[in-house]
Amino acid sequence: MLPRHGQEPAARPLMVDDGARVRPVEDDAPRMQDRFRRLPRPVEVTRGQARQLGDRRCYSGGVDQLDGARVLLVDESPTVRKKLARELDAAGAEVTAVGSSADALAALGGGAFDVLVCDLLLPGTDGHALMRAVRAGTANANIRAIAITARADDESRARALASGFDDFLPKLVSALLVPTVARLRQPQ
Repeated sequence: MLPRHGQEPAARPLMVDDGARVRPVEDDAPRMQDRFRRLPRPVEVTRGQARQLGDRRCYSGGVDQLDGARVLLVDESPTVRKKLARELDAAGAEVTAVGSSADALAALGGGAFDVLVCDLLLPGTDGHALMRAVRAGTANANIRAIAITARADDESRARALASGFDDFLPKLVSALLVPTVARLRQPQ
C-alpha cells in the first residue's frame, strides 16, 4: 500500500526487540532470496582435460568433429581470432591464427593445412587477393577455404566465391564455423 502525502510509509520491521534480545521477524511471507535459485556455474575445461576425464560432452556439441584438422585462421582482429580459434580448438582442430595476408602466405609456405578460414577485410592485401594468390600457387592451390566477413550480403558472397573460396559465412554466425570446416574437410 502506498502512503498518502504527508504520511509515513508503512514499513514491515525486519527485527523485533522483545526486551531481552533482538531477533528477526518470523513470518510466512516469501523473501526475495527464496524466489531465485543459484545455479552452479559451468566449468570450463580444455580439450586435453576433457580427454583425460573421458568426457567430450563439455565442448563442441559433444562431438570431436575436427579431430586433427589443420586450420589456418586469418583475421586482423585479435579478439575475433582468439574467439574463433578457441571454438575450432575445442572441436579438435589444430589452429594456426595469423593477422594478415603476408603472415598467411608465410604460414602456407611453411606447412600443410586442411582448411583456410579467412576474413575478407584484411589490412593491406585483402582476403580476395590472398585467395587468388593461394589458388595461383602450386603447394596449396587445392586447400579448402571459407570466407568470413561482417558483411553478409549477396554481393559479398558472390565476390568471395568468385575469388576462389569454397564457402562463405558471416562472422556473426560463428556457430556454423565448426560444422562448415568439418564438411569442407571431407574428401570431395
